[in-house]
Amino acid sequence: MQSTTVISLSWREGGPELLAQCTAPAEDRPALLSKLATELCAKEVLYLVTCNRVEVAFRRQDPMSADKARRAVLSAIAPAKGMDPRSWRAWTGEGAVEHLFLVAAGLASAKVGETEIAGQLRAALEMSRALGLSGGRLAEFVEEALRTARKIRKETALAEGKTSLAEIALERLQRHSEGKTDPLEVALIGNSPMTQRCARALSLGAVQLHWVNRTPLNIQPHADEVGATVHSLESFRENPPRTDAVVTATGSSDPILNKQAIKRLAESGVSLIIDMAVSPDIQGVDASSLGIEHISLLEILEHADRTKSDKDVAAADARVLVDEALEVLGSRHRAKSAEVAASKLHETFRRQAAAAAGLALEKEFKHFSEEDAVRLRRFTDLLARQLAHTPSKGLRRLAADHGPSAADNFMEEPSPMEES
Repeated sequence: MQSTTVISLSWREGGPELLAQCTAPAEDRPALLSKLATELCAKEVLYLVTCNRVEVAFRRQDPMSADKARRAVLSAIAPAKGMDPRSWRAWTGEGAVEHLFLVAAGLASAKVGETEIAGQLRAALEMSRALGLSGGRLAEFVEEALRTARKIRKETALAEGKTSLAEIALERLQRHSEGKTDPLEVALIGNSPMTQRCARALSLGAVQLHWVNRTPLNIQPHADEVGATVHSLESFRENPPRTDAVVTATGSSDPILNKQAIKRLAESGVSLIIDMAVSPDIQGVDASSLGIEHISLLEILEHADRTKSDKDVAAADARVLVDEALEVLGSRHRAKSAEVAASKLHETFRRQAAAAAGLALEKEFKHFSEEDAVRLRRFTDLLARQLAHTPSKGLRRLAADHGPSAADNFMEEPSPMEES
């Protein structure tokens, strides 16, 4: 675990604006992952983006200081934006693995217990795997974190009730529909976990759904499931259908609706826009100037933060399961490391014994026949294995009590000065 590091930026450190600067569009993430691997000299690297956090997890041969890790991550993600590296938090070793578990379980989310995060973490892992940038211990840790998250959802009340930021948007839509005699008409923009969750929930009520995307074919299967009418973003901008409210959550780095498009929405009946995009899909001032109520992602995150105490008991139960899983993982990891160290110890004893036997045969025992030389080599090898047995047991205990790094330090080859 000691070679694992996580660099994290949440909305609490810099708000959605800072997150937006560090959020790469989906199509740019493979190139970014490769750049991160180069900047960090990492064997494995993972880049996770959600509406309330950006996480970079990586493993490398040698430990890297938190400050260097922050600067390397910023060099890859936002090289020209002058961001303060201290905005990012850093964890290493067991702390980094623990943080991954908390993220997977939704315990580090703005909306405690959110369920979308597990799918987003899985997708991030699969992208790294596809690029050959995961598959070792980091992947093992993430997989275990996801298994623990599933167990938490099954065995605790953390997944009960409101578990998504999308549900805050749904609550606001419900209040917006109060007093209306006609069915509410809602337009969803973008194909994201947020819009998908809103679509499923809204389809259960008396709501007329419109679903908008740059590429309509990409959302057609989802729209068919909920009975939504599909529109291209271009046609929606120019000729929006009759609509009461808009929920938008795209991955665009720039606003997708300008003031003229918002004016057309106002003329079509829109009086509420909920913008859940990390990088805002509209300028709030444009909506407000046209008499449209505008709710930003920051407002939704702040609301989630104010109500997080609703799940304090369930979160405590979930935390117990996380701690138990971390203990099991740590024991297993220490056992593996101890076996590797013990194997190295045996090989070191045997290698040194073989070298000593060879030297002896060249000098003191030059008269030995080939058969006697073979016997001597076999004897020294057997003796080396027997001599290595007791310290190997101690090495396993050392790793179990003090972690893999203690065993690694024990096995570190001495310098020539130390040998003399």
